[in-house]
Order: sequence, then C-alpha cells, then structure tokens
Amino acid sequence: MKKLRVELKNKVDLNDRERQYLKHGARLYCVKIWSGGENVVITDVTDAGKRGKVCPELSIDGRYIKNACPCLDLLYSHLHKLFELTTAKKLPEESLNFDERLNFYVREVESKRLLPLDLSIIKPLKMEPKKWTIPHVIRAIVNGQCKGLRCKYRHLDDTGQDFGEGEISDPINFARKIVEDPSGWWTNKNGNGAVTICCHSFDSNEFIPIIEKPKKEKKEAGPILKAETAGPKTTKQKSKELTFEEAREVLEKEGVKVEQTMTTPKKAWKSPRKVWQVFGRTNGLEDILHDLGCSRRRYRGMFSFWEGDLTIEIAKAIKEGGRLSFTGQQEKKEERAEKRAERFENYSDSSSKRSEMRFNAASQVSDLIPMGQPILVGHHSEKRHRRDLERIDTNMRKGIEENKKANYYQDRAAGIKYKLDKQKIDLGYLHNKIVENERQLKKVFKYGKNGYPDFESRVKELEEKLSYYKCQRNQIIEQQKEDGKIIPSPQTVDKDDLVKYRGSWYPVVRSNQKSITIGNWLGISTFTWRAPYDAISEIKKSS
Repeated sequence: MKKLRVELKNKVDLNDRERQYLKHGARLYCVKIWSGGENVVITDVTDAGKRGKVCPELSIDGRYIKNACPCLDLLYSHLHKLFELTTAKKLPEESLNFDERLNFYVREVESKRLLPLDLSIIKPLKMEPKKWTIPHVIRAIVNGQCKGLRCKYRHLDDTGQDFGEGEISDPINFARKIVEDPSGWWTNKNGNGAVTICCHSFDSNEFIPIIEKPKKEKKEAGPILKAETAGPKTTKQKSKELTFEEAREVLEKEGVKVEQTMTTPKKAWKSPRKVWQVFGRTNGLEDILHDLGCSRRRYRGMFSFWEGDLTIEIAKAIKEGGRLSFTGQQEKKEERAEKRAERFENYSDSSSKRSEMRFNAASQVSDLIPMGQPILVGHHSEKRHRRDLERIDTNMRKGIEENKKANYYQDRAAGIKYKLDKQKIDLGYLHNKIVENERQLKKVFKYGKNGYPDFESRVKELEEKLSYYKCQRNQIIEQQKEDGKIIPSPQTVDKDDLVKYRGSWYPVVRSNQKSITIGNWLGISTFTWRAPYDAISEIKKSS
C-alpha cells in the first residue's frame, strides 16, 4: 500500500475502544470493541473502497452474559482464527471452546460504504466538475484539493445553538464519516466559489476547491515528425477522430441506442438530474458499459450514465473489442449462478448454526426449571422464573426464524442448481430454444435491412445461438447413444409404444416426421397431443 490513512498495530489492545487496524497475512482487519467488551466486530477491510467488492464482517454478541468478558477472552486467545473465519464468512466451530451463550453473526458490508485504508485508490480530480456530488467531495478532501475546510454550524438540539463551528482539523476522518454514514448528505456550490456539504439541515460545512488543470507542453515538431504526421493516418488515429454521427451509425448497426432524459425524484427536496440511458441489444456489451462507468445493474432493461453522453466512447469500445460471443455470455451466466448458489448455501449454513445455538440456549435454561414447576407468586424466585421463561420463549422464536431462513436459502440454492443442470441435459428445453431462434432468424431475413438496421449483427447473434444450442443437443444425444438409450425418431418410435412426456407415460397414436401424436391426453382417451421428439425422455417398446 502506498498511502495508509491509519497506523497498523502488531496486537490488539483489549482496553482500547476505538477502531484498531491489524494485518494478518496479506489481508487487513478492523477490530472494534463495544460496550465495555460485551460486543466485538471484526471487519475484513482489505477491499474497502473498491468498486463491486464486499467486506465480510463477524460480530460477537455477549450482552446477555453477566459478570464475565467471554468476548475479550475469545479475542485474546483466538484472534487470528477469528480473522480467518471473517474472511471465509463462516461461524466459529465448537473447537474454539467459546462460551455457548455467545451469539455470532456474519454479514457482508458494501465496500463503497467504507473508506479505503490505502487512500491512493481514490484518484484526484483532473478538473472541477460542472455539478458537485458527494463522490467529488470525497476525492477532493482525500487528495488535498481543497482549502479552508470548516464547519459553519451544527445544531444538535432545538435551541439552534452552534456546537461545531470552526476549522475541521482532521479532513480524512470527516470524509470517513460521510462515506460510512451517507444518509442525508448533499452538496452544492454557491456563488462565492465555495463548495457547501451538508447533512440534512442541521450540519453545514464548506471548503474552497483547489484543482489545477494539467499543463500541456507544446513542442515544435521536427521536419521528419511533420512529414510523418502529414502521411496517411492509421486505423487507431481514425478511431480517435470518430464523429458523433459516425458513432451513432456504429451503435445503430449494433442495435444499441443512447437517449438523454431527466430523473423524476419522488422526494421533494431532490432536484431532477440528467441521465443518459443505454438500451437495445446490450447482451454481450455489459463489460464495455461497466468499464465506462455505467450503473452496475439494468434498470428497466437500460444502463444509466450520469457523468455525460458517452456515445462516442461506447462506439469506439465496440469497434475495438466487439460483442462478447453467446458462448462466453452463457459461461458468465453459469458462473454467476454458481456463485449465487454458493452464497445461498453459506447463508443457509450460518442460519442453521444460529438456529442450533438458539435452541441449545433455550434448552440450557429450561433444564434448570423442574418439570411442571409453576411460578411461585410472591416468592423471591418469581422474577428469575419469569425472566427465564421469557428467555426460553425468545430463543425458541429466534431459533424457529433462523431455521426457516436456513430452509429458504437451501431451497434457493437447490433451485438454482436444478435449473443449471436441467438446462444442460433437457432436450425439450434445447428444442424450444432452437425453434424459437430459427423463427426469429426467419423473421429477420424476411424484413431484411429495411426492417432491422442492425441486420448483420442480429443475424450473427442468432446464428451463434443456434450453433450453441444445436451443439448442446448433439452432445446429449451422443451421450445417450453411448449409454444404450433409444433416441426418439420416426425410425425408433412405432404405434402403440409408450413414451414419457413431461413426467407422464402416454401411448403413441402416430409417429410423424417431426413429432409424435400421443393419446389419452389429460386422462381422456379421445384426446390427442403432438409432442416433439426432443421432448420425449424415455421409450418403452410395445413388443
């Protein structure tokens, strides 16, 4: 790291109630001790501030344990193990010999909600923005591109008295508070050239930006250099001089559109903003758009740009890189689905462990109460008995809730895996995809370039899809042949055979060229239905 904003400690100080930063291996961790040692929060801040990352966090709660400090004991004896569990997003095992009354929680914090330890990650402003935003303010403060940072007023009660007026001595800490608690912060530049940054209406601060424009040195070109510049331009030079109209033509050929519009805020204190929306056939162009700084997710099928119109930049990137192939898109889609399933499985495991801990806690308390023991009203044990019953009830309810969560996440993970596996081996699904793309390809050829300005790009994409799905289907058929299964076809299916279609068995009435006519449809002997050969999973011959 080049520019650390904090000092790393060699070991944790159990008496320090401020944030402590330690290094373990190649990763950095933040340890925060709360409430006199009753709570401990460990955060893996290695990827703090990096876009698209998350920082795992492990919380240890010992509030319900009186006259003891099990959190500090665990922190003292197993600090490095807790670091590893935080990074792995796992709950501790019983081998750590921790107090069973401790509660453990694992969650993920968005990295953009944490100020990075390495401030060199935050790049300085190259020029003053036309409209200041909170990210611009953070970049200016962190890189020292401001002067006179001060608090104008801070009203903490109804009297309107100023509690924080004066110079802000620690700008980095001020920026950290904004990043970690962004709710209510807004900024604006007034007529005096100062940038005002406020939290709601009770906290007002300001600074004067200092952003020097980079000086470009102009050198006189020699005769040889002038001759080279006067020569024919390369393709790279031509791409740099792409005009707006040429860029629009490139996007039109790819079926991509860029339109400028205004936001319609639901909150009265927000003003409308300009936004440039990219929509159309954006499949395979996600990486290009993300690299140019668009929104990470589609909103109503569109990507949003807030900094300005990037039509020329998008066209240049498409010409240089091109659209990702359909096979590559499917591989990325499967990879994301696998990661999502793995994440749900981790959630399920964590919820199961928390549920078990809750049930064990309720069982331990209930074991201390004799079976059938009533509450002795007026006795010195009445308060303790009621408190124990309340603890049993709370732990049982929390345990049931965590168990439901575990089942829910397990079902989500199983559903994703089932869908992934089924799409790879389901001939009916592949058949429907092939028929659908053949129909679309026929439609595109029917209307031609007059109906589709992106004719060539659309045809190429549909042909890639057809090739991919046909290749998948052929692989499955070859595998079935090796396994000795009968492949459904006009030559292998005869009348009176039994076929399995959509999980049920039906008699064959007629074997057609492209499909099979099956009888007893919907349980009615006179009803028939046509099923494609690829949708037949099994065959039983009549003889």
